[in-house]
Order: sequence, then C-alpha cells, then structure tokens
Amino acid sequence: MKRVEPELQEYTTLTKCHRRTSEQRTHDFVVVRLADKLASSFPDNIVHSNIGSMLTFDVGGEYPDVVVCFGPENCGPFHLYEVETEHSLNPAHSHQWRTYASLGHAFTLVVPEGSRDAAVRLLVDLGGVEIDVLTYCILPSDHVLVR
Repeated sequence: MKRVEPELQEYTTLTKCHRRTSEQRTHDFVVVRLADKLASSFPDNIVHSNIGSMLTFDVGGEYPDVVVCFGPENCGPFHLYEVETEHSLNPAHSHQWRTYASLGHAFTLVVPEGSRDAAVRLLVDLGGVEIDVLTYCILPSDHVLVR
C-alpha cells in the first residue's frame, strides 16, 4: 500500500473555499480518514490526498481532495473524491464538481450525513452531471463512517 499524505497544518483564517476553521479541520480529518480507508481497500494502488494548501497531486491541473491511482506510476486511470462540509455544500462551490466530472475519470462526492438530498438537488441544478454521492459521519471514536 502506498499512501502519499501531506502534513496537516493549523488554519487560522478562512480557507480557499471559504470554510470556517472548525469546518476546515473537519474537512481535513475526513479527507485523511477517507484516504486511509481507500489505501487499505486498494493496497496495490497509490492514494494521494490534497489538503488545504498542501497540494500533492493533480489530475488535469485540478486538485481533488483524494485521488486513487489505478495505473502504474500514477498514470491513471484515476478515481477522484471531493469531500464537502455543510458550509461548502452550495451552488457557488458545486461548479467545481462539474470540472472534476469532466476530467474523464470516476468521480465521487462525499457529503455530511443528512446532506445527500441537498447534494443531489445541486447536481440536478448543474444539469447533465452524473456523480456518485456518498455520505460520511464522524463517530465518537474518531472513526469516519462513509456510506
């Protein structure tokens, strides 16, 4: 299993997608846990995570939160994952999903539990974008459950 992980950093201001500090920490926590889970599920592949300003791997010039590389030496095909928080689940941010979906690789949106319907409505508003949607919740044991 190969897992490329940037260092987590402290956030004291709003981030590039304008998440509040606590939401950015939640976002980054879920990204790390998701990447770990994917790395253990696909041990023969490389899993990259892009957290905050620590952008380690791009696909077509874009930096989704998690990228699973199924080809040799990071050559693709890829599966892209984007994690959203309640605050970033909005029309202004949803246009990024269209960009990721247009890259020609599998793309999955990961949203907070109870937000699937809101995510699907935003996808319908984008028109013609077919994206898998998973939900997550953070358990008291600091495990992240993704379904």
